[in-house]
Amino acid sequence: MCWRKKPQAPEVYNSKTLLHFAINNYPGTSNDLNGCVNDQTDLEAFFNKNYPEFAVEKYKDSEVTWQRLHDEIKNHIVAMKPGDILVIGYSGHGTYGPDGTETDGSREGLYPYDGRVFWDDDFRALLDLIPEGASVYIILDSCFAGGSTLTRNPAYMKNRFMPLEGYVAKKRPRAMLRSDKMNYLLFAGCSEGQTCADAYLNGRYNGAFTYYLIRNWGREKSNYEWLKATVYYISAGKFEQVPQLIGDDIMKTVKSLT
Repeated sequence: MCWRKKPQAPEVYNSKTLLHFAINNYPGTSNDLNGCVNDQTDLEAFFNKNYPEFAVEKYKDSEVTWQRLHDEIKNHIVAMKPGDILVIGYSGHGTYGPDGTETDGSREGLYPYDGRVFWDDDFRALLDLIPEGASVYIILDSCFAGGSTLTRNPAYMKNRFMPLEGYVAKKRPRAMLRSDKMNYLLFAGCSEGQTCADAYLNGRYNGAFTYYLIRNWGREKSNYEWLKATVYYISAGKFEQVPQLIGDDIMKTVKSLT
């Protein structure tokens, strides 16, 4: 008798989803961060309270490989239909390295657990798959360029930057994910040339950007107003990072994450 393997049921994707990746535990203790998984926990609680219609899918530490980043983002985007909303979040190390198209330039990327950099070109190729009428928001609490020295108590803060061995940028890196086709909205934790802080705040570790982003949300605020309030309080907290809102101009003006 020949037994046929039962076909695997296709994965069902929600019309509204938070897809979040967080890495505290990098191979090598000197590379570890403290607040990324707390960022993930806090964002999940934030969505459960304020956007209960969103499904939450999350991956942490060794689960966050290049392949997992690529496949999960791609699968969610290609499954989207007009009117769907996907929020992609990442808390962990960022890095920069040589630009394959410019011998004297740099490019930025996310630094997954397995050390295979998820370059901005990798990310943008997936964003080009966003179907017409769908909305993708990206929340990145990591740095994509070095060079900023933060002045808060260093015993309670690390930079979310992972340098690539043997590489020194020859010029300031380009802005992560910036392109001519801006069919998404990026909440970036810092500006080009800065780093994001992994900081001790109110008795526990968090990314400073995620911490203040959640606390400055308002249902009636536009995405622009939300980011602007976050920038104000990060500055008031003496963090030398300036969050950015990059992407579709119409998405900047609508109510938060709608």
